[in-house]
Amino acid sequence: MKALTLIAGISAMIFGLYAFVAFALMLSWNAVIPAIFHWSAITFWQSFALIVLLSIIGSIFKALITVNVKK
Repeated sequence: MKALTLIAGISAMIFGLYAFVAFALMLSWNAVIPAIFHWSAITFWQSFALIVLLSIIGSIFKALITVNVKK
C-alpha cells in the first residue's frame, strides 16, 4: 500500500511540474508571440501538450546522441 501511495505522490509531483512549466510557457507565449508574429494566443492545454511533445522529442534525441557517443 505504501508503494502505491509513493507512486501516486510522484505522479502528482511530475504532473504539477509539467503544469507549472506549461503555465509559464503559456504566459510567455501569449505575451510575446502574438505581438511579434500576429499569431493567436494558446491555451493552457495546448502549452501542456507542447511541453509533453518537446520532452518526448528531447528524450529521443538524448538517446540517439548517447548511442552515437558509445560507438
